[in-house]
Amino acid sequence: MIKISEKNLKDMKGNSRGSIAFIVDKLVNKGNSTTIYDNAESTYLSYNGIVEPESIDLYDYANGCYISGRKSDDMFTLFHFGEGNHIDLKIDGNKFTGFDYSSDSYFKGIIKESSISVFDYGEGTDFNYATS
Repeated sequence: MIKISEKNLKDMKGNSRGSIAFIVDKLVNKGNSTTIYDNAESTYLSYNGIVEPESIDLYDYANGCYISGRKSDDMFTLFHFGEGNHIDLKIDGNKFTGFDYSSDSYFKGIIKESSISVFDYGEGTDFNYATS
């Protein structure tokens, strides 16, 4: 039996936040980068796959899992295979909002050039990411 600690749960949420930051950057900035820098963890997160205006199919190397989903109306419904849960994501210009079902938590954020900030309502704080 695997013991789930508070750290495990926080790490799982961090996986979602990093993925969201990467996806938002790809959709808003349309860059070619395959990595994003997680300021809180002082590490690069790597991804490979397709991020298009209507569909997302990514492989998350750090967590060894896929993240995929489609857009319906103005919202993406994503599935994070590593966490086994859905994530709703809506992007409006350089701002975004959503809900992470693995943590039962809303989030919002903003992207300014190569800087992405994700406010996690469950944690009550901002998490910052950067692209190169």
